[in-house]
Amino acid sequence: SFLCKKDFALLLITKCEVGGTLEELARMVLSGVIKDHQLEKLLDPRRPVDVRRLAFDSKLCSVGCGGALADLPSGPSGPSGPSLDYSRVFGANCEIVVGYVPIPVSMVGPLTLNGQSVPMAWG
Repeated sequence: SFLCKKDFALLLITKCEVGGTLEELARMVLSGVIKDHQLEKLLDPRRPVDVRRLAFDSKLCSVGCGGALADLPSGPSGPSGPSLDYSRVFGANCEIVVGYVPIPVSMVGPLTLNGQSVPMAWG
């Protein structure tokens, strides 16, 4: 029987998960075998970010901008530094994630709105 494109991609990804590399997965994204927005459905939460960064860096290199993502945090930092649990990002209106930007947040107010005190966050 014939495999549809989705089943073929899943078969290839399963092979890559067992013994393949991030580079192999990035090549599959670049060649269109799998779509970058489907990676979270097929891999553990952390790997799609690494695969996309490799694929995007390859695209950026082709236009002379390789390494542009190097300073964008994507992995866990030290014990007190910022980190992101990518499993919490999936399905939360953030697609094709390649990293994160830690933004300081402070409290402002309280603001009085319609006679009620309302705290506000400010970034």
